[in-house]
Amino acid sequence: YLLTGIDEPGTWTAGSGEQGTSVFSGIFVLPTASAADVRLSYSLSPGVLSLLSDGTRLYSLKLSKQPGTEAVPISVTVLLPSDAEILDATDWTTDSPERLSWQGALRTDVTLSFTLAP
Repeated sequence: YLLTGIDEPGTWTAGSGEQGTSVFSGIFVLPTASAADVRLSYSLSPGVLSLLSDGTRLYSLKLSKQPGTEAVPISVTVLLPSDAEILDATDWTTDSPERLSWQGALRTDVTLSFTLAP
């Protein structure tokens, strides 16, 4: 874009990160004094749930903020399987039995988690 002046939709990649994490990254051109929403849809396998000693299942999502940048508004929505029973979803909003939401300004790294019945 900088050399040609032609709009570029952006480049996005997904890959493996440290300690078994998944990393999503991207770059796009945003003209001065403009705003844009960036949306990411990602389907998780059941293997991402940690099985706890009492038989419940724990899901944790770590959001990492780039150091030295301003707070970033973030919205996360998790669609659960129809047979899921939420036991603990502190900090989440339960929109329906199958949908959890979280909104906030990412000022520092944050880990969001919830627990499901066995």
